[in-house]
Amino acid sequence: MEKKYKVVISGEEIDLVRPDGFEDDEDFWFYITLHDTDIVVGEIIYDDKYRDAEKYGNIGYSINDKYQGNAYAKKALKLLKQVLAGKKEKMIINVFEGNIASYKTAINFGAKLVRKKTLPEKYVLDKNSGYSNSYFVFEYEIHK
Repeated sequence: MEKKYKVVISGEEIDLVRPDGFEDDEDFWFYITLHDTDIVVGEIIYDDKYRDAEKYGNIGYSINDKYQGNAYAKKALKLLKQVLAGKKEKMIINVFEGNIASYKTAINFGAKLVRKKTLPEKYVLDKNSGYSNSYFVFEYEIHK
């Protein structure tokens, strides 16, 4: 059976992949799959066009409910760090207050909490998300 995803970087338990035919440019968006399979467990994105993170880039990640609790987000952050090495200085991770799992993931990855901010109302896309408009900003130096 032919795989439908192209592996960008491989780890022991997971891989960061893109759909076949996806352009390899400066868009760092990936599915997270179980190693050497097409089973998608989540996704991770590095976005340096997002709000005030132009110099470094904001990281977003999510793991499908069925696969949570396996540290796949932390493992994906480690792989993303390798992809960004030599291209960026640091990674920024914004975590909404109340998102305990993402908060713990950022800390366990080694990112440092640098400040707490409030998202301007005009950027709130889902007012019924259950999260407050407050979020934590974490930074991670890539060269570490």
